Amino acid sequence: MPVSMDNLMKILPAIIVILIGIWLLKKIFNILIAVVFIAVVIFVISRYIFWGCCKLMIFIISL
Repeated sequence: MPVSMDNLMKILPAIIVILIGIWLLKKIFNILIAVVFIAVVIFVISRYIFWGCCKLMIFIISL
């Protein structure tokens, strides 16, 4: 079945919208991965700081 120009003009906007949607989803997904990574790093660092403070307090109390 040959593709007519009329059919192509009907399909083309839908293809463009789908491609833009996929591109936006990839951008949002990358931003979410970055936010989760930063949150995990902050959580791990804060735990190390918290445990360091706890050990320091126990050491000071035991003196």
